[in-house]
Amino acid sequence: MTTLEQTIETIRTWPPADRQRLQLFLQEQAARDAAPEAPDSAAQEKAERLRQELDDYRRAKAWMAAHRAEYLNQWVVLEGDRLISHGFDGHRVADEARAAGITAPFLVQILEEPAAWCGAWL
Repeated sequence: MTTLEQTIETIRTWPPADRQRLQLFLQEQAARDAAPEAPDSAAQEKAERLRQELDDYRRAKAWMAAHRAEYLNQWVVLEGDRLISHGFDGHRVADEARAAGITAPFLVQILEEPAAWCGAWL
């Protein structure tokens, strides 16, 4: 088994050029060890796509709250806060969205919000 001391003694016998190469290697290794690990690009892309989808969903919810009365009982396809298609036939509305180039349409039926209900034992 080689110990650190044996390794150092072996390195002392090397020619100067080899010791310089080892020194460069150790400096590069130290820099790698000190640098935080960078997340891989696929993970970054996935995280960005999820952030965008969440942002689109939040904007769609806000749009639905603001336009509920105008589109009551209709199906709507939204892309964020942008209305793509609407109507009473959900299949037709989804087909129109796909024809507009949306591969996975956010399709929802705007329904009347139920009135708040409270029950209690008397």
